[in-house]
Amino acid sequence: MRKTLMGAALFALLTGAIAAQDEEPQPGAKILERTRADSALLLPQAGTGGSDKSRLNVSEQKQTEFKVEVEGCEKLKAFLSTPIGLDKSRKYALVIALNGSGYETADDLKSAARLSSGRDPLILASLQYAAERAINEDISVIEPLVEPDKLQEAFGWLLKKVMADQPVDPQRVFLFGGRGANDEAVAWAKQLWADDPDAFPFRACLYDGTMWGFDTEAAPPVPTVFSVLDWDVEGIDEKEKKRSPTAFANRLMARGVPAEYHVFKADFMNSEPERLI
Repeated sequence: MRKTLMGAALFALLTGAIAAQDEEPQPGAKILERTRADSALLLPQAGTGGSDKSRLNVSEQKQTEFKVEVEGCEKLKAFLSTPIGLDKSRKYALVIALNGSGYETADDLKSAARLSSGRDPLILASLQYAAERAINEDISVIEPLVEPDKLQEAFGWLLKKVMADQPVDPQRVFLFGGRGANDEAVAWAKQLWADDPDAFPFRACLYDGTMWGFDTEAAPPVPTVFSVLDWDVEGIDEKEKKRSPTAFANRLMARGVPAEYHVFKADFMNSEPERLI
């Protein structure tokens, strides 16, 4: 009942916000209209999508590496993950994935490719934008290879290239910020919306892991999903709760933006974590 009431309130808020645009269209009106339609379809998810009797089948993926053709980004590497047996006569959803520290991107992208199911296979793309530097025999640090503005330029190039070269459904493009890289994903999404709301490319934004600097007022008003592991939220005090993903989700919903917050049980022996919320 609580989720039903919350969903009704969210829909009313968002519908009212869209209706107000009839008098004076706002930047990003088409994106907001699409978000309104999405919110009417979103329902509280009761599980991860599979069951003991009907398990999700992960699609087999092929990873390829190619050069980043952006001035000043020659040290970066681009990676693409596509379903084996890609059918170019159909359209696929695309996920631009920022994973981990931006260092072991090839392995991280293989992990992210598990999002792709045999029922609805995905195309995924990412960049390796950091490198390891040894300080001494015992200590190494991971350092970015480019400045933040160049990184966003490189990801913009990657998005355009994949959409031009692959059979991507332009209405189903998503941004995924994995733990360790969600700050970079948030910053890029925020900048894209600020630069040109009408051209914002992502249907939804998904962020994994704890986040402390999320600006809910500047965040793009598209469906947003936050996920954390249970050990991420253990021992969080009241002050920290005010700047945690659950607080961000609540603030987005207060703006009329569809948002979800999920907690998964940390089980490093099991590749399919159990969802708690």
